[in-house]
Amino acid sequence: MYDFQRLELYILSPISGAALDNQVIMEAKSFISEIVYALELAMLVGLFMSASSMESVAKAMQSIPNRNLDGVTNTELMQTAEGLSLFVDKLPFIRTINGYTISPKGTRLPANLTIGMHLKYWKFHRDLPASRVFAFGESASSATIPGPTIIAMSGVKTYILWENFLPNEHIFTVDNTLETAKPNAGVPTVVHLHGGVTEPESDGSALAWFTNGFRERGERWRKAVYLYHNAAETGTMWYHDHALGYTRLNLLAGLIGAYKIVNPRLENEFRLPQGEFDQMLVVMDRSFTKDGQIYINSTGIRPEIHPQWQPEYYGNVIVVNGKAWPYMEVQRRKYRFRIINASNARYFNF
Repeated sequence: MYDFQRLELYILSPISGAALDNQVIMEAKSFISEIVYALELAMLVGLFMSASSMESVAKAMQSIPNRNLDGVTNTELMQTAEGLSLFVDKLPFIRTINGYTISPKGTRLPANLTIGMHLKYWKFHRDLPASRVFAFGESASSATIPGPTIIAMSGVKTYILWENFLPNEHIFTVDNTLETAKPNAGVPTVVHLHGGVTEPESDGSALAWFTNGFRERGERWRKAVYLYHNAAETGTMWYHDHALGYTRLNLLAGLIGAYKIVNPRLENEFRLPQGEFDQMLVVMDRSFTKDGQIYINSTGIRPEIHPQWQPEYYGNVIVVNGKAWPYMEVQRRKYRFRIINASNARYFNF
């Protein structure tokens, strides 16, 4: 029998050391947002050219129009799911796929994997309805958030066929004022191995996007099966969508996963924890509506202040391995945690 203790995963305020209050977060975000809009107005009319800039900026702030347009207003933002109970869901152990095979003689050989991107419903928290998401997996039923962790062997090649099974319509509003991939139909995707040393044809260029069934492809698309040489001795990386103008949306929707290169000789030499004691922690922030859907900030399709899109995303719920505010049961021994920040903009201090 083992003695267990609860390891609670949460984010602390850098000021007080206490968990951040949602109301404080929203008020701060709203205040900063108004300042940004005022600065945009100031720049548009050339106010920074005069010595009375600050006075003019103050006047510009007073002249900001009512932003209750087609987007989500501050009032509606406060109606998103808040006050979720902490540490009621157990931290999931991310499923793994070997990116190599072993011959009968024990030689490690390249593997051929097929991983798709699927639309499905995902339960982030005990008290939230299931959310519509995009997820990586060998099938829709096995797809998860984050996607399966790919375990590659140092010096052994991995071949992956990335397939797009996503629907014609995105689960989020697409901002057409940005430079984006513009297929006639479907959600464009392409996979990039973040941190990997990869040949250009397999690197997941933003212009190498493709839609469901490869029906449409970007100008830099070269091939369907990507090659990863796994030249590093060891390392922790992650794979994610990289399509032009869609990356922020597709990551938010769930198209992320971990990738690690292992080196048994090196890791045995350092006596590093292995197996269930070598834990991958994929951390991200999300906000949710009351009906459980992922909330994304928007200024609407006819904004009075350019630009329409929001350059950053800060959610009020921390999600680890696909669960909001999870807990982890641990044994009294050493663990190895591989931590990946998969947020769109947020930084963490661990």
